Order: sequence, then C-alpha cells, then structure tokens
Amino acid sequence: MTAVYRALAFLTIVVALLASVSGCTEGTATAERTEFTAPEMSDEQLRELIDDVLHFTYTGRRLNLTQHAAWQILHGALPYGTKYYVYNGDQPVPAIDWVLEGNPMNGWTVRHGTEDLDGRRGLKMVLESGSKTGQGHEDQWLAVISQSGYPSDHPVIFQGVEYQIGDIVRQAMYDVFQGKECSWTIIGLTNYLGPEYFTENKSWENFEGQQWNLERMIAMEAGEDLHRSACGGTHRLIGMIMALKRYQRETGKSDAELTGGWRAAREKIERAFVAAKEFQNPDACFSTNYFVGPAMSSDLGERINKSGHTLEVLALGLDDERIEEHWVTHAVINLCNLFNVTRELQLECGGLYHATHGLMEYRERRFGPWDYPVDEIVGLDAAQNTATEADGASAEPAEIPAPATDSSAAARAPISR
Repeated sequence: MTAVYRALAFLTIVVALLASVSGCTEGTATAERTEFTAPEMSDEQLRELIDDVLHFTYTGRRLNLTQHAAWQILHGALPYGTKYYVYNGDQPVPAIDWVLEGNPMNGWTVRHGTEDLDGRRGLKMVLESGSKTGQGHEDQWLAVISQSGYPSDHPVIFQGVEYQIGDIVRQAMYDVFQGKECSWTIIGLTNYLGPEYFTENKSWENFEGQQWNLERMIAMEAGEDLHRSACGGTHRLIGMIMALKRYQRETGKSDAELTGGWRAAREKIERAFVAAKEFQNPDACFSTNYFVGPAMSSDLGERINKSGHTLEVLALGLDDERIEEHWVTHAVINLCNLFNVTRELQLECGGLYHATHGLMEYRERRFGPWDYPVDEIVGLDAAQNTATEADGASAEPAEIPAPATDSSAAARAPISR
C-alpha cells in the first residue's frame, strides 16, 4: 500500500547527479515549483506513509564510524534514540552507548570539567562550531542524550574515569552566562532537573558567581531574534516548548496564569505557530525562510531540512486538536513525499535527521510509539551498508563491543543542587 502513496509524489525531479548510495552528505537536488493537492488519506494510510519513511531512513541510510563523525551520527540518534545503530567495521553497535562506554568516535570531544560541583567533577562537552564533525552548539550532545531516555546516573566513561550524565548536566549549569546560546542546554536541563527547579524556581550559581534559574534562561531565549538564530530559531523554540510543557505540568498553571519569562516564551511560541501556517507554501511545504516570510527553494534537501525543522516545532508544541488540522497533515504528506523522491540521493545529515525527528514526534503524537525494526539492522552484513560518503571522517574502525543493554525505558533521576 505504501508504494501507492509514494507514487503520489507531486514533484518532478531535476537533479544534476544521482548518487549510487544512500548515506548522508552535502548535496543538491532540485525540482520545479508545483501546486500541491493532498490526497485524501485515512489515518491508517497516513500512519503507513510515515512509517514507511521512518523505516527506510532507519534501515536504508546507515552510517559508520570510519566515514562519519559524531555530528552526523548523533543527529541520527535524535529521532531513533537508544535504538540507533552505527557500523563499526561490519558490526552494528548502538551509537550512544558506544560513546558513553568510552569507545572512540571522531568528533566526540570531551574534557574533564570543573571540580567540586556538588562534590563531583563536571564533564565538559567541547564546542567545535562549524566543524561538521564535533558538537556544533553548546550542550548539543547533552540535549540528544537527554531525549533518549538515559537516567542522570548513567555512566559515562572518559579516559578510564567513570563519570555520570549528571556530571555533564552540572557542568552545563555552571557554564551558563548572559548571552549564551542556551537552546540545547534548556532541553537537557528540562529532562534532568528535579521538580523544585520548576515549582520553586530553585537557582544555582554559575562560574561568575551569579544566580541563575530556569525562568531567567527561558526569558533570555525568548528575547532572542529567531531570524538570527540557528535554523531559523527552531531550536530555541523547541527548548522553550519542552521547558514550558514541564513547567505547566509541574505547577498546574494554565497559559492564562503564566508570568515573566514563561509568559514571554508562550507568546513567542504562539507567534511562531501562526507564522508557520501563514507562510506555508502552496505545495504544503513550510517556508524555507522559517517564520520570517514565505519562501520556496528548488533544492529538495533544503526543503527537507527547513520544513522538517518547522515540523519538529509543531509536532512538539501544538496541542492535540491543532496537530490534527489539515495544514499540518498536508505538510507531513509533503515531507514524506520529499523523503521518498530523494531515496537514491545523498542528503545532509543535520536536515535529514531533524526532519525524521519531526516525523517521529508527529507519528507518536498521532498514532503512538513506532515499532523499531532493530532485528533488520542487527542482521545486516557489511556488504549491505550503503553509507559511503560523509561530511567528516574518523581514522580506523574501533574494536567491536557487545551491544549494550537498551536503557530507553529507564526513568531519569532528577538532579538537585
């Protein structure tokens, strides 16, 4: 059945070069702008269309430790979490477990952090902005790990020393400063801090001796210009959405009862929702100018990237009624069609996996948890690994460990300072 809906793809592809493999890298595919009329689909048909995309991206676009780096691999882990596998030689290994257990991955750059943070030493994820191998934004890796279900006391091995994820969290709190890009920091703190940081506005001291709390961070993010922010401000919005959801869950406050930084965040988020709908293109793709104005690109990869980032925001932030509205459904169908007509093309990993994450969040909001085909990955051999190009490459494959136990169901242990 899904082949029928793939055949409904509305784009005429004009490409300069068709790649012979399906990993992810920099590349361009173009198409003429056309009007889009969404096919009538039942909920079951829509779910099947999304599941087909999630399945192909999970099993058909595979990365490896030789040719790909942390920047690509941890983007891949964003939608698939602890069940995301990467190839070490001809052996698939769980990507996040691999690095947390102390195994090498190009671009996974950490250092011993500040001593005596609540009696423990911090662990610092090093910023390597623009490298396309390492962490591109402060606390980006923490945000990915925190969305994968690991508890704060989960071990992290570095240079033979056993740390915990909580040590990364404490270091991130200590490193906050006015003007810092805190989008990913907020995601990590939202997932790991105890309820008192939301109900009592509990504060902590940063490296400058200043008192910080979550509301101060939220207010700082809400005051930033989305247009001047990474990926059109989508990451700022996602951090604010996640934090605001938890704040309202912990406090029981309605939108009307919000004040201060929390109210500023709600207003910023709502304006973005309105702009996403207002500037949506006639083909249902979201604007390639994000929330600033209407725009369309002939580059299919750019459409996947930017429409996918916007879908992430909507899938995480819209309420249960609005997420089922036709304009959102049509955008999801559009994005699935873009995935399907670019299956034979190399796509840039950041945009590819953020769009996949948007589809995953939408799918799970609408239809419940996705059934991961892990057995199909573990049973594949090296000859079937199609990811042969990369944005960044590591040196030699590392030794092969036994796959680690899946920790996605573990409850996060809250951190109190």
